[in-house]
Amino acid sequence: TPYELGADSTFPYLKADADKDTPDQSLFKQHARIHIMTLASAFYLYNKPHYRKGSYRDDIVDNFRNVAIPGTGIPLSLVARSRLLSLGFVLTATPAV
Repeated sequence: TPYELGADSTFPYLKADADKDTPDQSLFKQHARIHIMTLASAFYLYNKPHYRKGSYRDDIVDNFRNVAIPGTGIPLSLVARSRLLSLGFVLTATPAV
């Protein structure tokens, strides 16, 4: 499966190597794996049913309507309306922060 961290995984360089990695490097790699999995789960759940709304998308649009992109005043809900736009935002704006 893609969630395993073997040689055939998507991110084999994030697999902790007890022989080479310091404890700080192992912890960094663990945090990186968690962060990537969290981002990926948002896109996986995007059109899935949600307990508060019809879909996860509808819920995050409602939740982000009062949150602005810093320094712009643009509501984050505009970005959340489209999966493609959200992906573009994650790939460009997130690394900039």
